[in-house]
Amino acid sequence: MKSTASEKEQRKCPECGHYNITEQIWGYPSSELIENKTRKNIEFRGCIVDNHSKRWKCSDCLHEWGDVQYD
Repeated sequence: MKSTASEKEQRKCPECGHYNITEQIWGYPSSELIENKTRKNIEFRGCIVDNHSKRWKCSDCLHEWGDVQYD
């Protein structure tokens, strides 16, 4: 999944203003993501996505935001 310019701007937490942001991965991850699972900026969240599922999470204040994007 590629990030657009507006998504890069969202990587600042809208709640606390910090930049320690994790991308939450929903659904079955690709083999590429599984091989890179040691990256600190991604978190696998499972296969069930609902209206409360968020794409970004601040690792400092735990605020979550952004709609999950489907490929």
